[in-house]
Amino acid sequence: MSNRRTYDVDYKKTLVSLYENGHSVKNLREEHGIAEQTIYRWIKKYSTDEKTGYSEADIENIKVENARLKTDNDILKKVLAMFTQK
Repeated sequence: MSNRRTYDVDYKKTLVSLYENGHSVKNLREEHGIAEQTIYRWIKKYSTDEKTGYSEADIENIKVENARLKTDNDILKKVLAMFTQK
């Protein structure tokens, strides 16, 4: 059995927001019982880049959505080719 806890995205983003608003990682670790390394990983993933306006998580989601749309587009092209051949 694993003692590993899982946290939802909103909880992670809340801790990142607290960090961005002045709470130290050490303080967050003590208050929430989460390893500093984990908090730093969440900060890296969910903090918004000032230049792009996107977080790493946003970019990951965009890449997944882009791949899905490419697949859908390929399917539609094949269907269209089938109907235009008749």
